Amino acid sequence: MNSISYRSLKIDEIKLSLFSNFDRHQKVNKCWRKDNKKWILKNISFTENWGPDEYKFLVKCLKRLYISAHSSEKTQLFYKAMGCIEAIEYNETLVVKEPYDCQLEYVL
Repeated sequence: MNSISYRSLKIDEIKLSLFSNFDRHQKVNKCWRKDNKKWILKNISFTENWGPDEYKFLVKCLKRLYISAHSSEKTQLFYKAMGCIEAIEYNETLVVKEPYDCQLEYVL
């Protein structure tokens, strides 16, 4: 099994080729949903996959890290462990497109 290492990226490393071996595939069983201003974990199942357009958009937007994050339990645990917080300002376009995502940010 391959090992995973985490490190800070340099601005010139943030390009489409960075994701050439990345497979954004996730089977989801539980998701966080905001209900009456509180986050609640709910049983929600589906599979998510990314294609070339999602990676192109990701590279385009990496000037400041704003994350419209999947609400699955494991995804949220990961982002919180990485130091992400709930976004101060929401990107309304992304909220409309993915209403169940958790809007996060990470200070670079």
